Amino acid sequence: MQALSKILLLAAALDSAVMGALALIYPSILFHFLLIPANNDGLLLCRLLGVLFLAHGPFLFLAARQPRVYGGLTLAPLFGRMLSCGVWLWLLGSGRTPADHAALLVLLIHDAVWLPIFICFLWSRL
Repeated sequence: MQALSKILLLAAALDSAVMGALALIYPSILFHFLLIPANNDGLLLCRLLGVLFLAHGPFLFLAARQPRVYGGLTLAPLFGRMLSCGVWLWLLGSGRTPADHAALLVLLIHDAVWLPIFICFLWSRL
């Protein structure tokens, strides 16, 4: 179980680093994916979310390398992914944006798939 946890946390670290860097360097890609026009506020928010996701990478890497010492750092990515899921759910349910609903579902699933992994990892440390 420990080897699987290590692999999944490293995969999550890589995912966070790639998605964070992509959002930080090329924030308009999210708007292209959602089929909505980008504006300055949205681009800034996307960059800020990119920084948040970039910060998850080192936390998850440390948790994978030394779970007994740094395993608690997994809480930050857990809450970050929960926040992202909340944003996607709000956009899906509010009807305040003309974003493509299928694209929002993809983003929701992408973030939600990590939640049970982080929760199981943290639970196994108790």
